[in-house]
Amino acid sequence: MVVLESTNVSLTCKATGYPDPYVMWRREDGEDIRYNGENVNVVDGEVLFITKVSRLHMGVYLCIASNGVPPSISKRVQLKVQFPPMLSIPNQLEGAYIGQDVTLECRTEAFPSSINYWTTERGDMIISGSDKYEAVSMDNGYKKYMMLKVRRVDRNDYGSYRCVAKNSLGETDGVIKLEEIAAPTTIKAPHHTTTFQYRNKEYDYDEDFILSSNGPPHIKEPPGAFSGTASFKVGSVFVAISVPWILRSVLR
Repeated sequence: MVVLESTNVSLTCKATGYPDPYVMWRREDGEDIRYNGENVNVVDGEVLFITKVSRLHMGVYLCIASNGVPPSISKRVQLKVQFPPMLSIPNQLEGAYIGQDVTLECRTEAFPSSINYWTTERGDMIISGSDKYEAVSMDNGYKKYMMLKVRRVDRNDYGSYRCVAKNSLGETDGVIKLEEIAAPTTIKAPHHTTTFQYRNKEYDYDEDFILSSNGPPHIKEPPGAFSGTASFKVGSVFVAISVPWILRSVLR
């Protein structure tokens, strides 16, 4: 069934059997159906009625009938929705420097499938396969991706480019402007060579590591520091003791 976008469409499937069969609709690809403002996986009943059908409804629908007595049976209905071309451009302004290769992109949607091509600012159609241009078009259902590659840009290549899509229901186009930008500058950093020298030193971590010590510094005492004696009287007894040289001077 082929219908125009935004019209109403009715898909009808009747089944007989005993007991009376149960009939339902679903999409063959398993996607949800936009039905009465909601996304549903299954629609019950013999009639699938879609208001204001859109390109999102395009696909294959299965009418499945079952009554508990195997096998269930199904029929396929392919729904095609016609609409004029629509176009989108990711980047309407592109920049390239002299000698650079640049790629221009357009995305279109249309059914029936559209004829897509590129033109220059003067309106001349661009022929792919030359040394200057390479045009590529890839289809994905009712969607198309357009790409134009301009090789080795020179000053004559700057300006506007048009991507055009047309089918039996209409035509649309989009404009991409290519402007000159400054070429990147390359600064070469000076090359330095640095030589590192390493000295290998082995450590034995299993052995005891003992710091040598000479003890406290030696104090040189004056001659006879401990050779003197001192005497004093305790009660009626005189006591004599050996005292250092320094204390002898104090006792005196």
